[in-house]
Amino acid sequence: MKKRSFWISLIAIILALLMIGSLVLVAVNAANSSTIKKKINNLKSEATEIANRKSELQSQIAANKAKTLSTIEKKSQIDQQIEITRLEIRNVNAQIQECNLLLAEKQAELDEGLAKQTELNVKYRARIRAMEEDGAVSYWSILFNAKSFSDLLDRIDMISEIATSDQLMLKQISENNKQIVATRAEIEEDRAELEKKGEELNELNATLAEQKDEADSLIVQLAADLKELKGNYQELDAQEDAIRQQILEQEKRYQEALSEEQKQRLAAANANNAAGGGGKTSFISPVPVGSAVVTDAYGYRVHPIYGYYSMHSGVDLAAPTGTPVYAIAGGNVNVSSYSNVNGNYVSISHGNGYGSLYAHLDYATVSAGDFVSQGQIIGYVGSTGWATGPHLHFEIHLNGATVNPMSYISI
Repeated sequence: MKKRSFWISLIAIILALLMIGSLVLVAVNAANSSTIKKKINNLKSEATEIANRKSELQSQIAANKAKTLSTIEKKSQIDQQIEITRLEIRNVNAQIQECNLLLAEKQAELDEGLAKQTELNVKYRARIRAMEEDGAVSYWSILFNAKSFSDLLDRIDMISEIATSDQLMLKQISENNKQIVATRAEIEEDRAELEKKGEELNELNATLAEQKDEADSLIVQLAADLKELKGNYQELDAQEDAIRQQILEQEKRYQEALSEEQKQRLAAANANNAAGGGGKTSFISPVPVGSAVVTDAYGYRVHPIYGYYSMHSGVDLAAPTGTPVYAIAGGNVNVSSYSNVNGNYVSISHGNGYGSLYAHLDYATVSAGDFVSQGQIIGYVGSTGWATGPHLHFEIHLNGATVNPMSYISI
């Protein structure tokens, strides 16, 4: 009798451990789902910030409808709208990715719950069937076959343990079933959210296509109205020079403030950039070799349209929209911003007094403060800002002054 009591107690303990183990597994799944949901919530917060930025831009556009805008101002507005739409698309794509992960997590949780339910039902049915088939294990036979009062008490304890095990198993079956129902409901919600995000993404892609078409028409208009825009061009020329001077000043301050650690990092990044002949720093082409042609060289020249003498501080490299733009050497991103003149542009300090600028990007892939390595993609060729077609305006700076880029690169 004591031996039988021991085995029944052991079975009860094993059942309890199985139940605890399944609960721990559910907790682990919940933790994974919680992490994904946290990412989704963060992305939704980011989406709200983008929506606020979009609303502010729309308010500015509405306010400007009262006055006649120049083609350049219209181009600036549509460039900003395109950038915001692109941010929205990136955000929605990220949300879709996380929703798919969450859906897969919930589906795995559901499959696990269903398998567990089957296992519990099989075990419980086996227990009941054993009691029905073996009179020696049924509650009544256990009680009526007692041979003494002491034996009866032992049998009552045995029944209590069996009943407790049954209750634990039934409770586990019930809780597992509730979890299955809840998980199924969550899966349906996640699928509905995913479908909604898919529709939102399609709408945003359509909006982006319309905005790009509008930007292209403005580029055509800019090209047609160049002579009428002579005054605007000279004003923008001055703005461009002011921006360049600010960038050069930033690069100078950066070089002065460069910490020893950053110096070592730059030295490591550019360890293989020493070329022969005076130890001049070696840079790679900012665009894939053979993908671009020079349409406007560096230096003073008579402006081809307006006829006045002016300085072109960089080189214009005509290339198709979407052509990748590379960091010509490792360095620190000083600026990644937008201006009416440069459109989307990036400025990088490379150390040893060198810096570089990349303007009219379709969009940038780096932010101010990022450290980039030589050959890393920092953006893509576009026609944002003051541009009459897709090209990269590229500059190299040395000790606070512009130099001829073609003396340092080969395209």
